[in-house]
Amino acid sequence: MKSSNDSKLKAPRDDAAARKVLIDRILQHQDVTDGSGDEEEVGTTGKHPDMKLPPPPTIVSTVSTDIIPPTQHQHQQQRQRTASCPGAFNVAGWNAQASSPTNNVSLTADASTTEVTDDPPSSANNNDEEQHNEDQQEILITAARVYDENSVDTDENLDRRLSQEMPRIEEEIRAKIMDEAVEANVMPQGTSIISSLLFAVMAKKTIFLAGLVVLVGAIATTSFVCKGIQWEQHKQEEVFKQRARDYVGEIGATWRDFEMASMWIHESCRKWREDGYTHGDFQVLYDYLTATGLDFLQIEWIPNITHSERQSMEAQTYAYIENHHPTVNYTGFWGLEPDYAQEEMQTASHPRSEQPFYFPIHFIAPISREGGVLGLDVYSKKHERDMIHVAKETREPVLTPPFYLTGDRPDDGLGVILYSAGVPTSSNESLQSSLDLSAVVVEISHLLERTSRVQGTSLAVYLYDAGKDQDPETNKTNFMGGVEIKVNPDGTKELTFATLDLDNHAHLGSTSSEGLQYEEQLLVGHRHWTVMVQPIDDTFDPEVGFVILSGSLIFAATLLVAAWMVHSLRQSLRMHQESTPEGRTKEDLWNAPSNQSSAACDVELGS
Repeated sequence: MKSSNDSKLKAPRDDAAARKVLIDRILQHQDVTDGSGDEEEVGTTGKHPDMKLPPPPTIVSTVSTDIIPPTQHQHQQQRQRTASCPGAFNVAGWNAQASSPTNNVSLTADASTTEVTDDPPSSANNNDEEQHNEDQQEILITAARVYDENSVDTDENLDRRLSQEMPRIEEEIRAKIMDEAVEANVMPQGTSIISSLLFAVMAKKTIFLAGLVVLVGAIATTSFVCKGIQWEQHKQEEVFKQRARDYVGEIGATWRDFEMASMWIHESCRKWREDGYTHGDFQVLYDYLTATGLDFLQIEWIPNITHSERQSMEAQTYAYIENHHPTVNYTGFWGLEPDYAQEEMQTASHPRSEQPFYFPIHFIAPISREGGVLGLDVYSKKHERDMIHVAKETREPVLTPPFYLTGDRPDDGLGVILYSAGVPTSSNESLQSSLDLSAVVVEISHLLERTSRVQGTSLAVYLYDAGKDQDPETNKTNFMGGVEIKVNPDGTKELTFATLDLDNHAHLGSTSSEGLQYEEQLLVGHRHWTVMVQPIDDTFDPEVGFVILSGSLIFAATLLVAAWMVHSLRQSLRMHQESTPEGRTKEDLWNAPSNQSSAACDVELGS
């Protein structure tokens, strides 16, 4: 063996490079000693023939490279420990031994080979074993050269330096062995290095996956709750719109019933002259119509009377009123006439002046105590005159703008009049009968009340008249009425009618507190009606309770999965620690009795 006691090396200190040189040499020495089943022949240099140690780096300062070889007694102890552990895997062919309670470390050469048997070594191999120990001793001397710097050439200082550098050497040896095993696609079995690394990687991955599961669960829960709430809101909006459309459709259907009633009146009275139709017959017709559920303020028959017929018509009405309604003050035909007594020309109710023809209200039902509009020539009123012309031209029902009702009813309000000139027929009718009109006076509150009977949801409904052509410059939007329908749990309804004011536009274009609103246009009697519907309570609030509960269950499930993953990891680690000596201290493993099982001795460097 080459003597190293007089060697003095100088080189720049580089811990990383030095550790790499040491690791390469140790692994190279292991390859040489483990490459075959028998010890190879030692050359004249004192090293194995295949062992190519690079020249040792120089160190800046001169240091002592003396290292006390392990005694024969230490060799014998190490051989006994190795022999008692069949199949033990010794990294790099050397072990760390605790030489004192102060954890000072000295390196001893390990004479074990890759395959260790229980048979004691024979005396014939003593020379080879001594040569092997000398080779390993030279590697340790190289380690001392590399890592000893500016230190006193003593065993104590050498042990201290080696003990300081040993953890880093061990860690890099583990990493290099692992890399070489992976590259060679060979995973050593039964090694604590591999198992420790695998368990460390598994622990990190499991914790990462558990956190990822919780994160994905939180994202999924948030998305589910948000989408669920949006879906519930959309669902309630659709339900509200459907209820609103149903209500608007009910208004249209009810109005068609009034149009049908006006045509029925016209058909019943179209031959009133020939058939001798009387006021009593007209009252019977009214009773039939109201029996269908329609609520009329009044129904009227308005014939076209020439001036020659005026006297006989007034006499006939006088006779009926005197016999059946003596309290009614009937004065004959009357209408709006110019009032010359006023400074500004205005119209006022006066007996109708002589005209070529008249459109008086001849039949009326029911007749009020004051007679109401009986005998009124509607042609004397300008806006009524326009309606009559449209009805004659189109032969379709025509509606007047809303107006304030007058009379002795306690609930007088806004109303409209529906005129009907009948329908074209295939039979030959006289021109006179085709000019007669029927009229239906409808109070808006009655219309809303009728349409609310079939409504099963709490709603607020407001009705506006936008005119004939919806031109804001020529038509004024008038408020015709509104109602709030409150449906109680027992199914009963409470109706609250809005303040009747033609200029009340408070609800037009507004939205409810829930942000829900529905508007629809209706074409009624050549006029455009705007129907606006809003909710009045929490009937259409989204039901988010079930959505939140479902989202909570989803998140709880992800938490349980993550907890199960962490719990399984802890159990696996606990079982691994109990089945391997990795949890035991170095002193316990080094001082373990020689008769322990081989599993207890399967400890790598640094375990």
